[in-house]
Amino acid sequence: MRPRLTLHPTLKPTIRHPSPLWQQAFASEQEAQRLIHWLETHPLFQTLQSEGIIRKVRWTRYLPRERYLAYIERHAIAFVHRHRLYEHPEWQLLLTHPDAEEFLGDLAKRWGLPERELRRVVRFLRAQPKPPQELLIADVSPEEVSAPLAIGEADFSEVVDLVAAFVRRYGISQQDFVDYLLSGRYSARQIAERFGCTIAEAQALIEALDRLELQEMLGEPTVALPSPVIPTKMSDEQLLAEVWVDEMGQLRWQFVDAHLTQRYLVDRQRLEEWRRQHGENAELPQLLTALQALNERNSTIAVLLQTLCRLQRDFLRTGNPLDLRPLTQAEVARQIGCHRSVVCRLIKGQWLKTPHGRIALVELFPSRREVIARLHSAFPHWSDRQIADYLRERFGIRLSRRAVTYHRHRADSTDALPQSASHSKGR
Repeated sequence: MRPRLTLHPTLKPTIRHPSPLWQQAFASEQEAQRLIHWLETHPLFQTLQSEGIIRKVRWTRYLPRERYLAYIERHAIAFVHRHRLYEHPEWQLLLTHPDAEEFLGDLAKRWGLPERELRRVVRFLRAQPKPPQELLIADVSPEEVSAPLAIGEADFSEVVDLVAAFVRRYGISQQDFVDYLLSGRYSARQIAERFGCTIAEAQALIEALDRLELQEMLGEPTVALPSPVIPTKMSDEQLLAEVWVDEMGQLRWQFVDAHLTQRYLVDRQRLEEWRRQHGENAELPQLLTALQALNERNSTIAVLLQTLCRLQRDFLRTGNPLDLRPLTQAEVARQIGCHRSVVCRLIKGQWLKTPHGRIALVELFPSRREVIARLHSAFPHWSDRQIADYLRERFGIRLSRRAVTYHRHRADSTDALPQSASHSKGR
């Protein structure tokens, strides 16, 4: 017998509902844009952004490891020469001190340099087997010194997989990931202490994120509309991303709408200092909840798209409907760690641009009945046992012969209903 559960006498079970701001962020693209407009035109948001407490960044490109290693040495040397870092007395300390990254932020502020870029250069130079001084003697052309290097790809498949695995493994929130990892301010040891991972895992994650190029976004809000005007009605159909096959035969994708690569970064240390100076602000919690909801929405869309591209890889490569595997929204929701209704809202009206034409995201969720009907239509000589064997060998789906027969008959009857209905209407 199963043990009977007893409740605490003073506690009552309640259902936790997501906040209204979270519901708005995930309701639809139009509602998300309304929330962005409200957030970025809020006076408190603009104040915190002007003081560097909240930053808007956008993922512009992600370099595969081999391409990153091919150019980072020249980039680091050019960065050092461009800013003449060797003239600062603390420079050698940065390259040799074991805890250099902990005070690197103060030096970046003092020298007027982008902190993330300085951290990336210092990490690379400290990791080299030959002394950094030998690297810095390398010849650098005037063009390299005067302008940053810029090569890369817009595909984020690898980093999305890495981030999603880390978030699931250690149960951290998307906002904590953005604030503590994407900001680039913390060393591997600090990340390991904060989230309970190993230093090696933290180091691997930092290396991957160093290959992620962030574009600082300043000035106008993303939705530049005068208050109190709200965004006009958007189209019911949105082109979400482009999918292609690279020269190595790998499936790649990138967002069409650049705002989906945007994230809000919060400097927690500066925020605490601001709170001590100005006291508690009643609107601050709502503001932080809004930006966290928007960050989580964009991250969920990225993980959702990456999961769909992985599960329907064969179909997206060939465009052959017979390569579509049976897939439910509930199955994808379990894999990305959200509710099925979230997947339903995020894919509604969204399309992919592929080498085979535009494809609606809902078409990537065929039912077992639809897949069986396609197989029966393409191979009418196959028995139900052969269809069941094919589903098991091709997609790993185990169905009995009787279940295949049931789905095939239901598919035949479903196809017949619209025809009979149209005939009756014509009469």
